[in-house]
Amino acid sequence: MSSVGRILKSNVVSDSAARRFAQIACYFVAIAILPLGARRLATLQLDEAKLLIGVLMIVAVAVLFVIAGTLVRIAQPPDGTDR
Repeated sequence: MSSVGRILKSNVVSDSAARRFAQIACYFVAIAILPLGARRLATLQLDEAKLLIGVLMIVAVAVLFVIAGTLVRIAQPPDGTDR
């Protein structure tokens, strides 16, 4: 195997640290989406129905990021060991 192949296949951080980082990133994105989306909706000239749909979509995306962060942290190898 070439040295480039070995470098590309090597792990820089452990799997548990990468999962933890991904979880924290998902939670921060979920928190950041709420005020940014509300700020964007405030600049648009929307009627009540479209505004409600926009707010529901923003909340749905934030909830999906929270779910993704939770699932990333739960995911681990079946044998329970990390590399």
